Amino acid sequence: MLSELMNFLRACFRPNSDRYARSGSDAGGKQDGLLWYKDSGQHLNGDFSMAVVQANNLLEDQSQIESGSLSSNESGPFGTFVGVYDGHGGPETSRFINNHLFHHLQRFTAEQKSMSMDVIRKAYQATEEGFMSLVASQWPMNPQIAAVGSCCLVGVICNGTLYVANLGDSRAVLGRLVKATGEVLAIQLSSEHNVAIESVRQELHSLHPDDSHIVVLKHNVWRVKGLIQISRSIGDVYLKKAEFNREPLFGKFRLREPFKRPILSSEPSISVHQLQPEHQFIIFASDGLWEHLSNQDAVDIVQNNPRSGSARRLVKSALQEAAKKREMRYSDLKKIDRGVRRHFHDDITVIVVFLDSNLVSRASSGKFTSISVRGGGINLPHNTLAPCTTPTETAGLICQRTQCRSKESACQNTHYELQLDGIPKLNLASFVTTAMEEECNKLIMESINKNYVVMDEYPVATELHNRCVNMIGRLFNAPIGENEDAIGVVTVGSSEAIMLAGLALKKRWQNKRKAQGKPFHKLNVGTSANVQVCWEKFARCFEVELKEVKVRQGYYKRTSKLDGIHLFMLMQPVVALLPGPFLYAELEWDFRLLLVKSINVSGHKTCFPYNYLGTDQPTFTLNFSKGSSLTIAQYYQLICLGKEGYRSVMEKCRDNAMVLKEGLEKIGCFNILSKDNGVPVVAFSLKDEYELSEKLRRYGWIVPA
Repeated sequence: MLSELMNFLRACFRPNSDRYARSGSDAGGKQDGLLWYKDSGQHLNGDFSMAVVQANNLLEDQSQIESGSLSSNESGPFGTFVGVYDGHGGPETSRFINNHLFHHLQRFTAEQKSMSMDVIRKAYQATEEGFMSLVASQWPMNPQIAAVGSCCLVGVICNGTLYVANLGDSRAVLGRLVKATGEVLAIQLSSEHNVAIESVRQELHSLHPDDSHIVVLKHNVWRVKGLIQISRSIGDVYLKKAEFNREPLFGKFRLREPFKRPILSSEPSISVHQLQPEHQFIIFASDGLWEHLSNQDAVDIVQNNPRSGSARRLVKSALQEAAKKREMRYSDLKKIDRGVRRHFHDDITVIVVFLDSNLVSRASSGKFTSISVRGGGINLPHNTLAPCTTPTETAGLICQRTQCRSKESACQNTHYELQLDGIPKLNLASFVTTAMEEECNKLIMESINKNYVVMDEYPVATELHNRCVNMIGRLFNAPIGENEDAIGVVTVGSSEAIMLAGLALKKRWQNKRKAQGKPFHKLNVGTSANVQVCWEKFARCFEVELKEVKVRQGYYKRTSKLDGIHLFMLMQPVVALLPGPFLYAELEWDFRLLLVKSINVSGHKTCFPYNYLGTDQPTFTLNFSKGSSLTIAQYYQLICLGKEGYRSVMEKCRDNAMVLKEGLEKIGCFNILSKDNGVPVVAFSLKDEYELSEKLRRYGWIVPA
């Protein structure tokens, strides 16, 4: 199923794969689909390897390695600067850090004429203040930038000393050689600020003793104010300054109670380490890597393979683990485009810095050629709108646009936005057709512009529609003669069919009441409480009083007897046929029963004759215009499968339902409500309360909540 899903989600065109690279010496990486990598390079203190894989529509991870002078006056000190910036809510903050943090560090190094913790702390502070100024200037036009932020991991090697600074949950891990055994052990160098860690939660509680909801467990995930998992960042101004936590910021970001002190901090955790000969390499990576690999796993992969391509190898290992968790092949995961890919893993950035003990100790080098490399990714053209957060925002941007766009740009933007939808093949929550044969898709596209209502212009499409009605009518034993045609019509889902059936019921009831000289203005309709929800819509739209009959818990049958009620058996002929005629041919449930008046479409619907384009034509539907393509697809299915084909399909559905039922029973967390005989579905309830729908949605599955 998942391999078919990969093909289904292939984009109509591949995105532009130009890597992000500054002009000059940093243009050395390569692009392979969503993967950017630089397998090998040399920094002042040894070799390095970089890799970035993109999952979001816009790459939110940014990264850089700068080696040479760490001062703006080029006189030293010399060393290597590594930065990994894991953005969230958008790429604006991580890009800002990528463009400003190192320059601030060079400026403060020049002022103090040395590298120190104070220099790094001031560089962080200046970057934070700069982004806050940017938010303040853009607030009137783009208030949502206040909700964009980034983690910020930095490593600086200078004069044999390693400085590691961090905000958020990216991580730096050292590979240290144990001479006695030859093993290389993983040593975590960075402190993390994720409220999943108890000590981080305790720190927040101590800083905000009057706020009992400073950290909230939401859907089994700890979050600061129920919004964000990290407690320190650059950006996220909406949780640092109350003036930016108000309208027009989106409601999901606004807090109910005003705050007087910043909720999040921009103060980095900084550690200092004297490098030793046994220190082999350092892995700097965003949390996208550490979600799938342990510290020791990552160190082992680097140690047991050649240096060249180390970062790319780590990224591949993480993606293989992500694919394994979803029970899919790595090759299929690689085919999923950005945006949709985010359902499977996050953006991942990895920089592996190897340490040459002969080079680490030198304090300066006038001979070394400075390098400057930035991690790449796929970036939208400047004239392409980024996917918008809400329809309101989208509408506003469209209204503001005065110039026309290229058809490629418009198609690309729409394509990217649609990728944020759920995946149809993983949708278990609604009545949808999740897959069609390629031949059927071809027929749909060939007839996509045929209007069903124009029968005179498209007589063949009309004839195919009538054949479908006859086949379905005879399948359900409609009361028609050997040479008679069934009367019916395709509807836009079962909702329209219910509306038509309800209107027919109301008209028949009114005519009967009029003939009896009785009031006919207020119709009561009795249904069981588990009927399709659009019956309520029908009652509201057509002035009908709905009377619900409760069903016994755990069963699909009413608890009291209803006499004289018209029973409406509903199906969706455009999507599939009911299993009754194929699995239980001996069961009389269709038009052979006297109470059955309508099965989705029948001759009992209200009919309105009309003249359209010079031809008198009858219409049964509420909608006037509708496409013919799905009716043609239904005709294809009917003649392709036939009765034996549908019987085989239904038998397989029944077998699959039994396998699913047995699997759910083995888990032990569910009560099975459905019976072995009947519709081939499995209905179940949870024995205990659990956010199952929310959990599964993280992996792309859509289930009823």
